Amino acid sequence: DGNVIVKVPDPLRPDSPSARYEKRQGEWLPVHLPITRTPRPKLIAEARKLLAEVEQHVAKAKVDEAKKTSPSEILDDLDKATESLNEQARRLESLEDAIADSEVAELATHLRTAAGSLAAQGQKVLVRMYKNKDVLDIMRLNYLMDADELNVRKTVDRTPQGKGQSKSFLDVYSIRDRANDTPLWEAHFHYDRRDALPLNFTTRGGHLKTLEQSRRGIESQRRDEQAGLPHVAIWRQTFDGKTATKIFALASPAAVLPKPE
Repeated sequence: DGNVIVKVPDPLRPDSPSARYEKRQGEWLPVHLPITRTPRPKLIAEARKLLAEVEQHVAKAKVDEAKKTSPSEILDDLDKATESLNEQARRLESLEDAIADSEVAELATHLRTAAGSLAAQGQKVLVRMYKNKDVLDIMRLNYLMDADELNVRKTVDRTPQGKGQSKSFLDVYSIRDRANDTPLWEAHFHYDRRDALPLNFTTRGGHLKTLEQSRRGIESQRRDEQAGLPHVAIWRQTFDGKTATKIFALASPAAVLPKPE
């Protein structure tokens, strides 16, 4: 029919179905299933039932969060409930004389408000769970930076590391929770030269580390090996240039703080 429909995958939930959009009057809008005509009393009963279940969805999300269920699973559940609320509002609004029907209009408003509340709840869950200090994930880090949830401070400025061919100069950035200024992770960048530009860190020389990893360091691990203690591999996430650029932009150029003991 000449219309163009695009499918948009959600990068946070790769296993979920893609959202579908079509261009109408110059604007990309979601493609909804055709509205099936349902008698007014049934639509109202269904709407009240959906509204009564909202608190159950919120409670389940809190329980799942406490159980450390995958954030994407929690968000999927809340998204399904949100979509059901919005769809029910749309079905009510499609009734004849819906605008003049005060009960229908009020219910539709409540449904939209509840849907917005659940969507906001889902984002809060993501933010809280993505701030897990023990998890290293560049995608989560980018999400939190884009959501303005983080502060960054430079704590180490071109400190020499190693000797000979393994010598490098290290910059360290403390990535912190904007809500309470608590350190979450550290970003380490190694350079061949002291005067190298920030983005010219060595190949695989920029990585995200947990606070525990930063305290232990590679030398500590070597001492453990020499003492016959079990080797604990360092789990790192390597930075790409785009993520590194965001970190540098968030860091205050005037704040080079002493590294915590």
